[in-house]
Amino acid sequence: MRGVVFRYLIFALIVSALGTPVSLQAQQDSFRWTDFHAPKDQDVLVWVTRALEAEKWSSIREIGVL
Repeated sequence: MRGVVFRYLIFALIVSALGTPVSLQAQQDSFRWTDFHAPKDQDVLVWVTRALEAEKWSSIREIGVL
């Protein structure tokens, strides 16, 4: 009985390990670095600045939570 449970546990760990890199890769596709001095990123900086003007933020952690 323990051997069967152990096999299912090993199988579950292998399946979860194989599925993890795919989900991490999907999250990384939406991230990109922004250069504050590059002309191609100025539209992003203007968009973020306008989005943050509407509220009176007291700390950066309040923005990170949203």
